[in-house]
Amino acid sequence: MTATLTNGGGDQCDMEKIWVRATGDVVRGDTIRFKESVFKGSFRKPKFIGEREVVAHIVNDSYGEWKQQHTFTLRILRSSGTQALKENVLTTRKGRNVYRKGTERLPWTNESARDQALDEKHKRGAEARFARAERKAMVGRDARFEAELLEWTPWSEDIKEVNQ
Repeated sequence: MTATLTNGGGDQCDMEKIWVRATGDVVRGDTIRFKESVFKGSFRKPKFIGEREVVAHIVNDSYGEWKQQHTFTLRILRSSGTQALKENVLTTRKGRNVYRKGTERLPWTNESARDQALDEKHKRGAEARFARAERKAMVGRDARFEAELLEWTPWSEDIKEVNQ
């Protein structure tokens, strides 16, 4: 008997047959499969002890405000290997760690809905990179300009027009 999972479109999928390469482009709603290294010891002196495979559903994704590090909130569906994770537990992973050893996803029934989610994710990423570039450009300038910039959003000009 083959195990099944529910993909982003809500359909039951045969886990062993239809994985699609998705390194670099997974979105909220995807069911993904990836491998990660497992370490023990301290952050300064980690010791590699093995690898684990993780199958998880992406519950949420976000970009860090200051460094634009893409972070995923995952619900673990299955895990195997060194120090396997418990099922049905929420955890977070940086995008660079999810993508590092290759990532696969289950296809959605409605891939156009997934494309919309992907476009929205890319838009948020571009906005985060723009905001960071603007902040970096302010280094060494007057502090009041920096404070004004931190309050700026792509929609702030529209808001000012409405409020006037």
